[in-house]
Amino acid sequence: MAGVSDSRERRWETRAAELKAADDWVGLCREFDAVDPAALARSSTAAYAYGEALYRLGRPRDLASFADVFEAASRSNADAAGTRRALNMGGVAAFELGQMDQARRRLEAVLEMAYAETDHEMLAPAANNLGAIADLEGRTDEALSYYRLALPLYEQAGKPHGLAQTYHNLGISYRALRQIEEALRSHEKTLEIAGGIGYRPLVALSLSARAECEVDRGNTDLALELSERAIGIARESQDPVSEGEALRVRGVVHGRGGRGPQALRDFEAAERMALETDNRLLRAEILRDRGYYLTAEGCVEEARPLLAEAAHELRSLGAEAKAVEIESRIT
Repeated sequence: MAGVSDSRERRWETRAAELKAADDWVGLCREFDAVDPAALARSSTAAYAYGEALYRLGRPRDLASFADVFEAASRSNADAAGTRRALNMGGVAAFELGQMDQARRRLEAVLEMAYAETDHEMLAPAANNLGAIADLEGRTDEALSYYRLALPLYEQAGKPHGLAQTYHNLGISYRALRQIEEALRSHEKTLEIAGGIGYRPLVALSLSARAECEVDRGNTDLALELSERAIGIARESQDPVSEGEALRVRGVVHGRGGRGPQALRDFEAAERMALETDNRLLRAEILRDRGYYLTAEGCVEEARPLLAEAAHELRSLGAEAKAVEIESRIT
């Protein structure tokens, strides 16, 4: 029986590698959704690829559930590397679901374990993910430190996907510090790496981030072009999270450009995608941006409950500074 099991797991690993190389995340989920999770979890490589597919397709609750099974199986088999992968997967799922304390605990455990075992493959993503939590919570300097730890580790390990993601996160932190030129340089680096490896969902996210920087600089025409490119790439990639983000940003651009009906349509479409993917952070940012637009248009009574809900949601995610900023603008 052990031989049969080993052969099956090798087939799973081969198939997962093929689909991952093709960026066929829909196909990867289709391949493994019907497989018994406990059996799949015994194949660390296939399990981790399946988890990445669940993340890419905006299925954080399924990811969280599978991460628990994966962790239990890895611990039962005394598979330390698998346990680190499972904990990282669970931390990412918790982050996407807005469970920041749980995300931090799991990712800090990965960081400690990976450091002890000199496991750069998991040390880098744990640092990158902890940086994203620090940035959300307003500890931007700490976030930058985590990203600067992750970047050389990804480079040494030859992991361009992680490298591109970290540059993207770095750009977000620079924008939070109002260092727009640094932010744009980071996003250009993201586009260079992600475009070179065909990492299209991240290309879409980075184009959206660049569009926000251009809005900050008053370049609304360029921002509109970038956000529309992002929407097209996200749709082609069947990535609802990056599409929702791109729609949010285009809504902001339309609002700044005096195209109110288009802005509201984009905010509504983006919110539907945030709800479908259980993405609380994205929804909070959509409510905030819609509220800001309505306030600018003089629709204060309509804006007030949207801003109050956005502030409440961000506070529940640990983003106290962002919540306070919104509340200061409720009139």
